[in-house]
Amino acid sequence: MTGKISSILLVMLLLLSCNNSKEYSITGTIRGYSDGDTISLGYSADGKDYTITDKCIVKNEQFYFSGKTKGCDIYYIGYNTADEKPQFLLFFLEEGNIEIEITDQTVNVKGTPTNDLVSMVETKLQDYTSELYETQYRLELDSTMSDTEKSELALQAMEAQRDAVLYIQDIIRANIESAAGLYFLVQFSYLFDDNELISLTNDIPHKNINRQNNCMYDMLKEEIVERSMSNEKREMLY
Repeated sequence: MTGKISSILLVMLLLLSCNNSKEYSITGTIRGYSDGDTISLGYSADGKDYTITDKCIVKNEQFYFSGKTKGCDIYYIGYNTADEKPQFLLFFLEEGNIEIEITDQTVNVKGTPTNDLVSMVETKLQDYTSELYETQYRLELDSTMSDTEKSELALQAMEAQRDAVLYIQDIIRANIESAAGLYFLVQFSYLFDDNELISLTNDIPHKNINRQNNCMYDMLKEEIVERSMSNEKREMLY
């Protein structure tokens, strides 16, 4: 009797595990690809090696993937450029309909919450970067500007840089419980002091620590340890 109950419980657990899987679809456009060319879908568990999980054939510059996922994890679309150089487009594989467009100059991923958020943030950061580059160009090469105008422009640049830092800090704080928060925290961890970095890392839900997310989480832990060791060495010097 006990054996039968155990078997029933095992079957129920397996069914529940299957029901936790969510469906996704990826509809993509890749400009310049010919019919019959191959696109791959895969992930990198260690941030280095690329593991292919699926492939599809391009038709009319379109490609399509579908399947099930249990959460939100970083995946890649693998393809070759016009000169046959391999490229890997990072995106977040999650429940929903993901839309991807790849051209010679741009890539765009949208359609699901995490991908929409990442796209919005990266566009905003690109705007800040473009503004700073343009300001720097004018300060160095515009000989018609007076010293007063240059000082005002330099001040504007400092304010724009401060705004960019505050923007990404706020995004990370507000989204630390999502995969996007972890993704941006790894990139911009240097914007936080030791205590806040530890606090934010501890706030990351365990459900978001899988495959490459796990690799990024380990990177944060390593940075925290390195900072701690550096602080200890500094204290020994004084």
